[in-house]
Amino acid sequence: MSDATLAWYSVIIVASDQPQPFYDTLKGQMGRINQWVMTGARTLEFHVADHGWNNGRFTGVLPRNVASYNARDDLDVVVLPEWPLMRGVPTSINGSSASQNALMVQPPVKVILTDTVGNATLVDYCWKRGRVIATGLTLEYAWDHDWDAKPVLENMLTASTSAPGCHSDIR
Repeated sequence: MSDATLAWYSVIIVASDQPQPFYDTLKGQMGRINQWVMTGARTLEFHVADHGWNNGRFTGVLPRNVASYNARDDLDVVVLPEWPLMRGVPTSINGSSASQNALMVQPPVKVILTDTVGNATLVDYCWKRGRVIATGLTLEYAWDHDWDAKPVLENMLTASTSAPGCHSDIR
């Protein structure tokens, strides 16, 4: 990753549940990634549902000082049902560990989903010219098991790849 020319890319997607060496390398590159996001029509899609079978834990910080922490919940609640990422998603998302992690956020970061105690579990926000979509939902597992969160993964991938960057409807 340290040798990658990030400017060649308009989207970076980090999948959940990576091994610790991956997260250690990624944490060391977050300064470059933050700069990459804010300086172009780019999207960082970050799945922070870590500490799964691969035992990795991401301790880095996303743009706008968004950090993740362990907060498992079997139920997540849609806060902004009209948000495009929620198309086809029920008002609550069930699953064994529907979310593994929550996100520490401050406005203007938009919280789309929360767990049952109000911790942010899906956020979508602009960082200068770029966009960040981050979630602690176990999306890859939900997709594989046809759980309630399956459309969230599909919507995130579509949003990230179809029109990277910050748009007026995100602000």
